[in-house]
Amino acid sequence: MKVRRYFASDMRQALKMAREQLGPDVVILSNRKVMGGVELLASDDYDPMVMAGRSGQSVSLATPGTQSPVVDESPAMTFDDHIKGAGFTTVMDQDESMQQMQAEIRSLRRLLEQQMSGLAWNDYGRSHPLWAGILRRFGQLGLEPELARSIVEQIPQNTETQRAWRMALAYLSYRIRIANDGLLTPVNAVAFVGASGAGKTTTLAKLATRFVMQHGNDNIILATTDFYRIGGRDHLRGYGRILGVPVRTLQNANDLGVLLDRYYGEKLILIDTAGLSPRDARRSEQLSILQAGQSRLKICRVLSANSQLSVLQESAQKTPVLVQNQAIITKLDEANTLGPLLSVVITANLQVSYLSDGQKVPDDLSKAESHNLVSRAIACMKQKQEALQSSETIEQQYGKSIMTQPGELHEH
Repeated sequence: MKVRRYFASDMRQALKMAREQLGPDVVILSNRKVMGGVELLASDDYDPMVMAGRSGQSVSLATPGTQSPVVDESPAMTFDDHIKGAGFTTVMDQDESMQQMQAEIRSLRRLLEQQMSGLAWNDYGRSHPLWAGILRRFGQLGLEPELARSIVEQIPQNTETQRAWRMALAYLSYRIRIANDGLLTPVNAVAFVGASGAGKTTTLAKLATRFVMQHGNDNIILATTDFYRIGGRDHLRGYGRILGVPVRTLQNANDLGVLLDRYYGEKLILIDTAGLSPRDARRSEQLSILQAGQSRLKICRVLSANSQLSVLQESAQKTPVLVQNQAIITKLDEANTLGPLLSVVITANLQVSYLSDGQKVPDDLSKAESHNLVSRAIACMKQKQEALQSSETIEQQYGKSIMTQPGELHEH
């Protein structure tokens, strides 16, 4: 690769010199005005290493008529109207062409995937018409394709359609795990974790109120690790004053250790936490606090039913500290679809203990039942027709699952 610098009285002359020496496919790397004219940096080919000059790094150049390298200290590339339309290939043109090519490749790939998914779906429908029909319904429910297939392909293919649908819902209900051990006992210490806005503080208040109504306020203590938001602490302290229950703020692992040493096994300890994304740098600080009580804490994940699938998946992620898998589902009354929620609960192997469907304390809270969750999901599907996915979208999603993960079909 040859890189040369040209000096001329104007840009036209500099371009002419470059083209004569380096050929018609010369690449213009940079140009700038200098005393007495213009300076042009050109090459007979494009090498990404040369572009280090954009970020202030030096580039060794062979100047016409000399053998020694010259350090290019020119600023970032600029292009003027003399270069445009002059028939020269510029680095910027190459970058734009590459981006356009990549965009076209991505578009073609999406089109090919759609076509292949459609073919896979059509073939599946011809081979297994009953299963395809049930998968369509699960698609309207919002269930993830892999989970839906693992349920549907257990059904004998000679089953009558309505009976097959009832069997599919029964299998779905069976896959939802319900927590058996109660949270509200005086020997428990429970930390509630989840995304911001999931309803952790309100849910904690509902549980605390129920406990106080049954056992009095002498055997319970509330705490929070949310020392970031003053409003968050005040919210919990407000509930504490109403219930006559003390509230502690835990700012580090030592604070949690002291609390557990003093009250664990004697009082019910309910701990609120800050709602932080897994990408938040402060999350590790919260986890380190909980780690101090790892052997004595029960971890309860709070999942908002109206959250997007990605948020639910993040909230359900396992971490070395949060080893237990109990969950409370909130905001059921605000959800348009429960399929994504059920998918996350099942695939993350969570045990659901309570369901919350409103803001009233302590009324809008009930113990979880799997059939109740499935019934709510069906009700959402029927009531929110405008939110349902199109048949074409379902075919593409489920067809892609069939194409990429054919699996073993359960013939009966």
